[in-house]
Amino acid sequence: MNNPYPDSVPHLMVRMLGALSIIFTLCVLAIYVDSHGKTNFVADVGIVYGNKIEPDGSPSDRLEARLAAALYLYQHHQIESIFVSGGTGPEGFDEAMVMKDYLIAKGIPSKDIDVDSSGINTHLTSLHAVSKFGQGMSVVAISQRYHLSRAKLSLKHAGFDEVYGYAPDYTELRDTYSYVREVPAWLKYWMKGLWLQRC
Repeated sequence: MNNPYPDSVPHLMVRMLGALSIIFTLCVLAIYVDSHGKTNFVADVGIVYGNKIEPDGSPSDRLEARLAAALYLYQHHQIESIFVSGGTGPEGFDEAMVMKDYLIAKGIPSKDIDVDSSGINTHLTSLHAVSKFGQGMSVVAISQRYHLSRAKLSLKHAGFDEVYGYAPDYTELRDTYSYVREVPAWLKYWMKGLWLQRC
């Protein structure tokens, strides 16, 4: 028997793809908007997320921008201490120790820098931070805008009640790809937040 609606399946697929595109675009927009929160906060700890270390052992431009943002907040008395978190990348350097050395060279006392060399992802960084400081501390996630919303969600999931975000004034072409890649991970964290609220 012939299908009386031969174009119904292709049309349905087009509509589904259109709906998914709209949802995806809204997610990117939500991530972007959430990264533009208040910047006049005062918090106990600034949490800097690790990133690539160059073969010569120096922070990549992306990571240096995060560290410069932490330095700015510290110097302007918006944070009292800094928590640097990262793992050991393919270049063989401990990201957290490189970050600490960078900040010390910029004049921040070693006593005001805590090191997490096992923060190999956003989730673990949050768990290690709450284990170190306790849930009562106020924290600010310091990362690129595309990562900031998920980092804040992760810190809230870990138990921090007062969470802020701060992004460095640094953009690059790959940020476009990073926003696209970020959506599935951000949705996972967002859905986890809804589940935690129901428990």
